[in-house]
Amino acid sequence: MAQVSVPDKPRLPPRQGAMALGLLAWAVAVAAAATAASAALITAPVPARRGSQEGAFAVVDDEFGTGEGLVRLKVLTNRVTGERLEVAWNLGGRTESLQLRSPTGRMREVLLSSRRNATDARKNVGWKGSMLIPYANRIKNGTYKLNGETFHLQRNEDRGVYGKNGLHGYLYSKEMKIVHTSADDHSAQITLAHSFDGQDPGYPFPLDVNLTYKLDNGGFTLTTRSRNRAPRGRPLPFYSSWHSYFMVTDISRAVLEFDKCPWWNHILVSNNSNFYGDLIPTGLAEQFKLFDGRNPIGGTTKAPTYFDDEFKAISPSEACTRLETRIKDPVAGESTVLWGDRQHRWMQVYTGTVKDCGVQAIAVEAMNGEADSWNNEEGIRLLQAGEVWEGSLGVYLEQLSPLRRPDLAAPGGTAFGSMATARGNDGLV
Repeated sequence: MAQVSVPDKPRLPPRQGAMALGLLAWAVAVAAAATAASAALITAPVPARRGSQEGAFAVVDDEFGTGEGLVRLKVLTNRVTGERLEVAWNLGGRTESLQLRSPTGRMREVLLSSRRNATDARKNVGWKGSMLIPYANRIKNGTYKLNGETFHLQRNEDRGVYGKNGLHGYLYSKEMKIVHTSADDHSAQITLAHSFDGQDPGYPFPLDVNLTYKLDNGGFTLTTRSRNRAPRGRPLPFYSSWHSYFMVTDISRAVLEFDKCPWWNHILVSNNSNFYGDLIPTGLAEQFKLFDGRNPIGGTTKAPTYFDDEFKAISPSEACTRLETRIKDPVAGESTVLWGDRQHRWMQVYTGTVKDCGVQAIAVEAMNGEADSWNNEEGIRLLQAGEVWEGSLGVYLEQLSPLRRPDLAAPGGTAFGSMATARGNDGLV
């Protein structure tokens, strides 16, 4: 090894030398403290502080599956809290996972998802987390008329003797473009885009869709912006939803609370049955007060009371500009809040996940139109050339206080006995 010549240290006057020794001692003490702090960080990691150079929020890439079955993700993360949102941009922007920290400090998986099963995600089993565009819910017989012309959608729901419907639109299978990502100390955001080219069955319209996902200290926000990109010509039909399933400890003991600003109607369907029928609205409705935040869903853990029902907020949108639905889990002492702006005035509630896949989760879908709206015109949006529609919804968690915590139903009990009886128990499993 070659020797390195080191020059002699310059001599300092006595006073400066003493000062130097003092500074040296201070530096050694600081270094020792820094070493101890580093050791503490190694044994007990501390997240980056807000305002640090690394930033409190980030957007990273991830994926699961292999080959043609690969599912590609954009992951929005809060480095301070550990919260994260996973979005599958090559599967129509579906939310693959949402983890939020509750007020009790517990990290929760909020949504039912494919659990990183690429086959499940690709097959779109149960529409878990899917964006339902350009139509949400059902279009009867997959057929509708617009300006005197009849259109035939893909009939992808087979209800046996009750017929086939067009269900939930076409976006779920599309690979979207990533047009924006950003992250700072306040939030992480991504925007995905897709342009419908008129090749999907029964939808020959030039619809542009932008989906913006935002994670911040207030939870998760999803904004949909849709535009008729034609410079001139006929209007196009549109409405949308997000197929969100919310995890609970026990569906039968969970409690739903619709927003108290409006009153609510239950949308009646064929055969007055949420099971033996096509689930297409008849045009009739009845006032509904059972989801008042006090009564559990009912039934048993293995067979909760069955709902696959639609509801509408009845009040001027100017009076109720934001609607909040609470999915209360009294066993955990926590509540998930799904909010929607004034556009989202319909709710679909589904409790059949135990029967379907053995999981305790309730689907609550905020919609901006009614099932079959392209035929019954309840909430239909007709976008003229160049016209834009925009709406937002989101999720956050809150703690159930003892004063607000509903009583736990005894196993086998139900708060909806009168409704089940009126339906002849056709919805119970």
